[in-house]
Amino acid sequence: MDLPVAPGRRGPREPAELPCPHGHGAYEQAPLERFGEACVSFFDQGEAHVVILRGELDWRTEHFVQVLMDQARGSGRPLVVDLSAVTHLHIDVLAQLLAARRQPGISLLTPLPPAFLRIADATGTTHAFTLHADLVHAVDWSALRQPAPS
Repeated sequence: MDLPVAPGRRGPREPAELPCPHGHGAYEQAPLERFGEACVSFFDQGEAHVVILRGELDWRTEHFVQVLMDQARGSGRPLVVDLSAVTHLHIDVLAQLLAARRQPGISLLTPLPPAFLRIADATGTTHAFTLHADLVHAVDWSALRQPAPS
């Protein structure tokens, strides 16, 4: 997965050498981007694009998350998203996750954090996502969704 273009006018990206304020490291060799109190890590695994979101997902991360969703949509590969360490979720980020259900497809890793459940419950979208207990099962599910080569 190519490195997304960082947001410009909406919220400057913190220098890459700053650690995640929540003490999380990057997953193996995956890039770790920091936006204020949020961290985003992303990588390809199997037939899926994997995105790990942590911290406060507000307007500063919105554009970056959209770029990741657009890249997955352009590739046709399903998304696997880990929200387990999200402490705040802006409604626009939820809308991006919901839009990814149709194309390219999305599944979320459990456990889902209270920040996600609060906004999903309030909007009636709690059960709108496919859930998986771990990354291995989610990637296997993603592989089953891929069309057979012609």
